[in-house]
Amino acid sequence: MRGISKYLIVFIFLALPVTAWTATTAKIEAIGGAETVFIKRAGSQVKLKAGDLLQLGDELNTDAVTAVDIRFEDNTILRVGLNSSYRFQEESGSGFFHKLLQGAVRVLVPSKKDGNKTSAIKFKMQTPEGTIGVRGTEFVVVRKEGETNLKGLTGEVVFGALEVDLANDEELVKIKKGYESSITSGAKKPTAPKAFVLKNYLRDIDSKSGIFGPLAARTGNELKARSPVVVEQPKSKVIAKAKPPKMVKPKVVSEKPKSEKSEDSKVDYNQILLSSAKSGNLQSVAKAIENRADVNIRDEDGHSSLHYAAYSSNLEMMQLLIDNKANVNAKDNLGRTPIMNVALETGNVDAARLLVENKASLTEKDKQGLSVFDLADSNAENQGWAELIKYLNSRK
Repeated sequence: MRGISKYLIVFIFLALPVTAWTATTAKIEAIGGAETVFIKRAGSQVKLKAGDLLQLGDELNTDAVTAVDIRFEDNTILRVGLNSSYRFQEESGSGFFHKLLQGAVRVLVPSKKDGNKTSAIKFKMQTPEGTIGVRGTEFVVVRKEGETNLKGLTGEVVFGALEVDLANDEELVKIKKGYESSITSGAKKPTAPKAFVLKNYLRDIDSKSGIFGPLAARTGNELKARSPVVVEQPKSKVIAKAKPPKMVKPKVVSEKPKSEKSEDSKVDYNQILLSSAKSGNLQSVAKAIENRADVNIRDEDGHSSLHYAAYSSNLEMMQLLIDNKANVNAKDNLGRTPIMNVALETGNVDAARLLVENKASLTEKDKQGLSVFDLADSNAENQGWAELIKYLNSRK
């Protein structure tokens, strides 16, 4: 993918004959923010790591700190963002292999030419509201609260309503580079394309705090010039191994004098604390605290370790941080407190209750003027938020 660097575009093929590949081969190429990811497979939870194959029917669900890169046999790359649900499922008669149920995906479909004509649509994606057809291009799809938004990064994408006939141009909207369109549930056609500031959008989604942040390190530089994918013919042996994703160390803004850092000058336990909280590593968080890390240290986005724990509603980690005097009302650069993250990201009533019982404020507002009640209500249609909204309302 152009924003996923040349390291992502190193070609990896199984040491099997080419004929062993099927039309639906897909592999987990990288996981950012964690070492493994859970998927739903035939009614059970299965843990996958980088290099494992997906099967038709698999549903991949990411949390608030994890993003995943998937590579297909034709070198199509699909990046699943934070808090997203993607299903690799074929439907009889429709040919759909890709479904975005919630959240965000970024897709690069390498173009192939047949003579002077571009080949027919070869990648199809469906959301609960719309249908997307691609020949060869790069785009981002975000599905949230009954609406699907499509942004073109390169090339051209056709966009229509649910179950649209992709051969009927009158029912489709064409989205080119730097243009976007949206469709809501029940609409017959997406909105007319409108321009957006592509440079700023790329900067936002490629940043550590963006929807694909945990994999930003794969670029080597978040603002690095984007390089195209070069499509090569599959070979029967391993050509090269992709470089593993690197954990981006948060830039620390200390709230305590340097003299109060760990006595071990060779190990920055403040950095370890923030990185471990972001990746969900409870053991490393505990070790950092034991070595006198500042539990209220912030990164460049204003996030504390409690902000990160609240993003995923990691109750055990939250309790550990609170027991060690983490500030439950700390605000990040967007003006959001840990309980606001719970209301926005997970809807976990137990996490909210833990924060409230430790004096988390319900009257604070973020820089958009939104309260924890507003953020929770914005997710009212999502399964799992009803109990949280009921609890918050009881505390008014």
